[in-house]
Amino acid sequence: MRRVRQVVVTLLLTALLGGCWDRAEVEDQLFPVTVAVDAGTSRRYRVTLRVPIPGEVRSGMLGGQAGKTGATGGILSAESDSVAQAVLIINASVARRLTMRHMRTLLIGEDVARTGMHDLFAELMRSSEVRQTVAFLVCRGRCVDVIKASRYTGESNPAKVPEGMLIVAKYLHLAPPIRLHHMINRSAGVGVDAFAPVVAINQKVGGEPPEEGLESETALAGELDRFDGNPVEVAGTAVFRGRRMVGLLTVDETQALLALRGEMGKAYMTFPHPKDQAKRVLVRFQQENKPMTRVRLTPAGPRGNVNLLFEGEVLSGDEDYQDAAKRQALEKAAAEFMVETATGVLRKLKRWEADPVGYGLKVRRTFRTWSDWEAFGWARHIGQMEIRVTAKMRVRRFGLVTGTEQIKQIQPGE
Repeated sequence: MRRVRQVVVTLLLTALLGGCWDRAEVEDQLFPVTVAVDAGTSRRYRVTLRVPIPGEVRSGMLGGQAGKTGATGGILSAESDSVAQAVLIINASVARRLTMRHMRTLLIGEDVARTGMHDLFAELMRSSEVRQTVAFLVCRGRCVDVIKASRYTGESNPAKVPEGMLIVAKYLHLAPPIRLHHMINRSAGVGVDAFAPVVAINQKVGGEPPEEGLESETALAGELDRFDGNPVEVAGTAVFRGRRMVGLLTVDETQALLALRGEMGKAYMTFPHPKDQAKRVLVRFQQENKPMTRVRLTPAGPRGNVNLLFEGEVLSGDEDYQDAAKRQALEKAAAEFMVETATGVLRKLKRWEADPVGYGLKVRRTFRTWSDWEAFGWARHIGQMEIRVTAKMRVRRFGLVTGTEQIKQIQPGE
């Protein structure tokens, strides 16, 4: 009988120990999907949150007014000396508890990025709510202006927009697809510096087209030749030295940087026609093989060679590239364009003393211990680095266009 009582008491205690005593109801929480950090006026940071409003998101997805205007979210801001404190201040005016557990995008203002982000990264690493897989972008200008100007096309749910932007960045390479953990890891002094995509407001959108615009493939975010739609665009790369931003790369330079890293994949590039510099030819570069890279230390500084290998697909023009001579001329022009662009990127990186390509990782292998590597101080030697770039292109696909004369013979309506 005593054993039975013990079993009953044990079962009762087990039942009392169960349950969700620390549960947090979804209906009592609010989930910001975008967090933006600018330099504050009275405090260190101005933190802006974009918060989806559940009712508006539903109506937008069902074709309601919110989906047509793109304004499916609230914008909340506060100033403080830390992001967490700013969120607490914002929460004083919200009827639900704000939590960062579903944050998808982190925007950093250019003023904060150029000043340095050591304290900001330390705070984000300590937070148990911030996922290190969130998309990371640098704003030209102020993030709060970018968030307010955003009018997303093709997606009414602001929670899904960041993933869509990363997919576009991954497949078109207008900007690198970077997440927070990339920034934190690469800013730790392991032999490679961080880099991030750039977002900005294009003032030409909604205005009058200029008489002579910039070439889209060589511009940065905020400078593309666009005149309608969403004024906010993502294009180009912000380069960091340690945890401080030191410069910007254009779209072409971004693709060359990714090619030097062996991460370009497929990218669309426009360059002068080999026979007529006034014409432009569009070729899709495809990098199937990693670059062949050799870097060594010399008394004069780091020296190295990089050989880039590409396949190409012609997407414009009326040339007959079945002719071997014309095809070889195009391949030579494409390779020279890539060499020139990549060499220009390396000159900028040398001037900025930054190494986003990761040549320091190759040099690090020659050191026996981590203390020896730290004592060497790779960052002090980047400004002395000389890298020679070569490239090889093979045009594999050039369509069925058989010559200009046959095109001219085709009459309208035939």
